[in-house]
Amino acid sequence: MTDGIQVLQDVVVFGVAVEGEAVLVDVYGSPANVCGTVRFELPDPDLHIALDLLEHWSRSVTALTLIAHGSGVALQNDHAVFAAQIEAPAP
Repeated sequence: MTDGIQVLQDVVVFGVAVEGEAVLVDVYGSPANVCGTVRFELPDPDLHIALDLLEHWSRSVTALTLIAHGSGVALQNDHAVFAAQIEAPAP
């Protein structure tokens, strides 16, 4: 943990459920062997986009990075982010 930011790499989504306007995401993994549920509150249009992505990550067992800061939590596919940066045309 650095400056109140916790970063856990190699986290995998193993369950996704919808509860009203919230998406509940069960995660596990990382060298710290975490296991828990993350709740994301999203408006309806974003809910379906996020749900599709989370279910894709779950089916493909995509290794993600979980970033937590205060009450905020994010899941990120670092491989996709870096691949897009490397493949982007030079300015």
